[in-house]
Amino acid sequence: MVSFWIRGGAAEANRFLTATRLFTLSEPLDGVESLAELPAQMTHGSIPEPHLGLETI
Repeated sequence: MVSFWIRGGAAEANRFLTATRLFTLSEPLDGVESLAELPAQMTHGSIPEPHLGLETI
């Protein structure tokens, strides 16, 4: 697993994820494929920001 921050916020992260050719933009499927995701907009998109626990970062 690799995790990193992209400068520029969500808009720049979306631009990176749609432009990459190494990974497929997807939510985890429990496979061995190379996947990339943006949890804030995908799996965690419906969680209110105060409940995400990001205030300590």
